[in-house]
Amino acid sequence: MHARAVDETGFFFVLDEPARILVAAGDAGLRAFAHAHLETPDVALEAAADGADAFARLRAGAFDLVLVDLDLPGLDGCALIARLRADEHLRHLPVVVVTGREDAAAIDAAFQAGATSFVVKPLNALLLRYQIRYVLRAWRHEREILQAKQRAEQAHAIKANVLRLVQHELRTPLTSIVGFAEHIMAHPKSSEVTEFAGLIADAGRRFTVNVADLIAAAQLLTAEIRLRLDECSVTQILDAVTTAEGETADAHDVVLRVHDAAAGLRFECDRDLLVRALRHLVRNAIQHGEGPVDLMATRERGSVVFAVRDRGKGIPSARLETCFEAFQQADDALHRSAQGLGLGLPLARRVLAAHGGALSVNHVDGVGCVAMATLPAPQ
Repeated sequence: MHARAVDETGFFFVLDEPARILVAAGDAGLRAFAHAHLETPDVALEAAADGADAFARLRAGAFDLVLVDLDLPGLDGCALIARLRADEHLRHLPVVVVTGREDAAAIDAAFQAGATSFVVKPLNALLLRYQIRYVLRAWRHEREILQAKQRAEQAHAIKANVLRLVQHELRTPLTSIVGFAEHIMAHPKSSEVTEFAGLIADAGRRFTVNVADLIAAAQLLTAEIRLRLDECSVTQILDAVTTAEGETADAHDVVLRVHDAAAGLRFECDRDLLVRALRHLVRNAIQHGEGPVDLMATRERGSVVFAVRDRGKGIPSARLETCFEAFQQADDALHRSAQGLGLGLPLARRVLAAHGGALSVNHVDGVGCVAMATLPAPQ
């Protein structure tokens, strides 16, 4: 009987949202009952005959609810629930306990282990369906609240990082611009005028780059990226990146080398966005690593790989994934020697993902840090 039918009592019982349920029961009759009364066009149901199998299935797949018989063979129901609650990925999964035991000890043990709800055999199919419906509804509301809380925490963290970085990366060049300009005004015939004018220009360029990066971040990190696809050659992309970042390399006295092992390969991409993403990788290598810096392109089956390698100390493994988050750095924002807003890696990853590609960063002792951007390309 499907959940969209009307039963003999005249009630319209509905499991009206898509769900995936696992029934963990050694009792074959209970498994058959669940298949007969819970499975619908919207509700997919799977069964496990013992606790160990149930836990393995839950770890491997995305389930919305588990129905657990306390008298499971192998790993009993309470032990299974306790294991779920100890698992980072399953701790919030709703658990409805089914048992023929009505004693207070069984009820207390189930809830102490972390059960969400409790039903007793013999089962009433209609009541069970409604209970599952409302447990699922409550869980989905709770999940929405948790996700909103996580988004709020992330927004707060980003805000804190933005404030620190604005203080350091925007205020510093502004201070230089104002300070050197005031000195020139006070000493218009000073021999230092030319030097100070150059420093003002450098600070202005740095400020302009930081503001442009912030604007790009606002566009690329908070909205859907709309690609303007065109057919480009690998060589064109490499030339555009090296031309744009040549001054950065010269300013840091770093040799920027190009290795094109995919010459002649043409593929579809948003040229401006891809060049911007690769420029961020090259600039990171120049500013945070050690030279020489190599920009490489290779052709693999069904893809083109752009790699940027430096000879620096790399990113600490504990902070590697954090560096893919906006406004994060491998070093503390206010105590590092290199400049930047911590937007290079997250912006590059976002652009590559929009192309159906991926970005990875690895460090090999004695070789250096390697950032690899992989994009789909014709074979």
